[in-house]
Amino acid sequence: MTLRSLPLAILDVETTGLGPGAQVIEVAVAHLELGDDTPRLVFAERVRPTVPIDEGATKAHGITAEDLVGCRSWPEVLPDVLAAVGSRVPVAYNAPFDFGFLPEVAWPWIDLFPVCKRLYRSGCTLTEVLTRHGIVLDAHGAAGDVVGLGLVTSEILRFAVPRDVRDLRALHVWLQGVALQEEASYAAWAARSGRLTAPD
Repeated sequence: MTLRSLPLAILDVETTGLGPGAQVIEVAVAHLELGDDTPRLVFAERVRPTVPIDEGATKAHGITAEDLVGCRSWPEVLPDVLAAVGSRVPVAYNAPFDFGFLPEVAWPWIDLFPVCKRLYRSGCTLTEVLTRHGIVLDAHGAAGDVVGLGLVTSEILRFAVPRDVRDLRALHVWLQGVALQEEASYAAWAARSGRLTAPD
């Protein structure tokens, strides 16, 4: 599959927290064709969890248990999410996090986080990256995040991806290389700064 007009599904989830028992409480999907800058929000829904929402999570996304009364459960919502993604190529910002809650959407995804780390070196939260492009979100939520990311996806990849990367397979190989290099760079920095301890 060539990269011209590649059909993308941009995904984001908000969760009850970051721990191993965390659950999805909001999910959104936007459609975008690579090369376009007009994402279309096609699915967004809040989800009723079966565990409490961590205080820190609520501070991040502003969602409370009261906001989720009457919402559908995750097993009820998931089929609609998968239908919204369809056969499109999944995209996310820090994709391993979202993939952890959506393993039904097959890996590999396009992860723009390591790409932005390579481009900008610092100030690489999604909010900071969007601000670099003149986009300010009123609130941190799944729908706003997928639309915001969709507005900059084509521009980021156009600027970052080498010209000899011309199809989806080559793009995935290149993205994996970028992610591994960024991980090695972070590990080296952590070791130099004393934030990593050597194994026994």
